[in-house]
Amino acid sequence: MTARVCFGMRRNHPAFFMVIDTIANRFGPRLRRLAAAVLAILLVAAVPILIAAGLAMRTGIEVDPNPGSQGRNDVDLYQDMIAAVRSGQSYYVAVANAHRADGYPLRPFVTVRPPLSAYALSILPNETWREWSLMALTLVTLALWCRRLADVAPNRVFFALAVVLLSSGLGLTLSLVPYALHESWAAVLIALSLVVRQPNRFLPSVALGLVAALWRELSIPYLVAMAAMAWRDGQPREARAFALAVVVAGAALAAHAWAVSTVVVPGDARSPGWLTIGGWQQVLRATNYNALLLLLPAWVVAVTTPLALFGLTAARGPVGRRLALIVFGYAFAFMILGRENNHYWGVMIAPLLPLGLLYLPDAIDTCAKAVRGLSDDERSAAPEAPSQASPGGAPPATLACL
Repeated sequence: MTARVCFGMRRNHPAFFMVIDTIANRFGPRLRRLAAAVLAILLVAAVPILIAAGLAMRTGIEVDPNPGSQGRNDVDLYQDMIAAVRSGQSYYVAVANAHRADGYPLRPFVTVRPPLSAYALSILPNETWREWSLMALTLVTLALWCRRLADVAPNRVFFALAVVLLSSGLGLTLSLVPYALHESWAAVLIALSLVVRQPNRFLPSVALGLVAALWRELSIPYLVAMAAMAWRDGQPREARAFALAVVVAGAALAAHAWAVSTVVVPGDARSPGWLTIGGWQQVLRATNYNALLLLLPAWVVAVTTPLALFGLTAARGPVGRRLALIVFGYAFAFMILGRENNHYWGVMIAPLLPLGLLYLPDAIDTCAKAVRGLSDDERSAAPEAPSQASPGGAPPATLACL
């Protein structure tokens, strides 16, 4: 396996230590070392605390990976919508009737899913075609991620582990999660958008992210995160493209809200809301959505989730830092938003979260060096011996290239 060598990476600092750079620019390297050491201590201390908390509540974090496995529920409703659109019915009239018949609320408008999924899947002739379409998209995404990881893997063992972890997250859409669940498609589209993104070839990434946001509005924060990171990395054209995608997705959501309002009547039910402050327990419920973890006891989720998040604090490179921002952003949202039965929202980050375990050695090393007061600037100033894998003294390929 020949790994690619990365040269001239800008601002290639660990994800959670990027804030330290601002401190250094204003107050100098001494305060930077102190702030980095404090942050490292807090991150290391948080891991056993979160593991202990998860183990204490492990009986409350088990979930059913298939929301459509027990009686009539959301998945049946979504399948009915596909059938209704395929038969020529108006989506919003059909969805209003179905919600009322099954006792689902119609207010606020976000209780009704955007129509793109129903219209797109209704084009396919039957459920088999729809299932295989999701599988095909998943396999393409997996192949592109494997190609990307092969470029940066230091050895074959690391690459094999990376493929297993990646497959454990993407594997849900191959067998366990129904094709009618909007989060299934959105999760794969987000993972695909992230892996195809290149600094000078970002339009495919923007387009895929926009489709994900139109498919499931929970994907809009992904577009915001990508726009923010592009702006920070000094990529104004990319930042504007993602910002425009946010505007388009917002406009589509506003049009959806208006369309729902035209079919709502005074007697229609209202949702109890989603601001529940479910805390760490809700995060663990959401992160159950992994093909490997679902085969293991609940305590494994309580252990691996904090470790994966801790690993992401050291994520480097253009993909790694975006990966960290996206996963942490959704994890924080899960802590404050979503009822207990909304745990399937975790499908949104299922393909990405396991990759945090790949960064775990880097996170340990970064925190150890921060505590010792060895700054990034001091390390870069120290002479380095030429690497055999990198002729001319260039740094060897690592996850920093991702």
